[in-house]
Amino acid sequence: TIDECNTRLARVRDTLAAYSHLSVIGPDGRIRCASNPRAVGDLVTDRPFWAEISNGGGFTVTAPIRGRYSGGIVIWAVRPLTDPDGRFAGAITASIDLGELRKLLRARQAANNALVAIVDGTGRPVVSSLPLHWERLEVGGMPGTVHVLRDDDNRPWAYSEAPLHFGTRSDNTLHLVYAARRPDLLGDNDFLISYFAIPIAALIIASAGIWLGTNRAI
Repeated sequence: TIDECNTRLARVRDTLAAYSHLSVIGPDGRIRCASNPRAVGDLVTDRPFWAEISNGGGFTVTAPIRGRYSGGIVIWAVRPLTDPDGRFAGAITASIDLGELRKLLRARQAANNALVAIVDGTGRPVVSSLPLHWERLEVGGMPGTVHVLRDDDNRPWAYSEAPLHFGTRSDNTLHLVYAARRPDLLGDNDFLISYFAIPIAALIIASAGIWLGTNRAI
């Protein structure tokens, strides 16, 4: 039932401070159940991601927007749903509070010689575990490409980036950036992934998979 779905989503939201709102949306763009029951029945067809995912787009993380229900600045993780015949059946969404995400990243920061950041489609920083030395980074190339640049003190940094979207055509999405002060540190992928990527991956993967626990309750 809708009430059971609302309760389930609210419980998931309360497990992590970075979640501000969770919802299941029908193919007509109307919210069917949500962690905030007041949102049920609202339309999200005006959101930039809707036209994309309702026309074959894949999982994506949106650019920052002001949360309609929380009032804070958030990013949305959006996973399209399909019916047994493969037709578009709506989406599951998770609204992630940028302030709480920043706290999560900085809590993992143990040194100042490496960082992780999320940047927008133009390479401008959205959130970072440390202040960035650059106003914009080059993004959108082949994932895994290593870029080398220097900070204000002429120290070399290397970074690599990957998009936070799958099967989505729009350029209005976010990118995850790993950077290290010395290029040789960037080669230690196990360290970077285990130390920085896990918190973000946990958020994104959980956001993409919540529907497994809610689709039976709708």
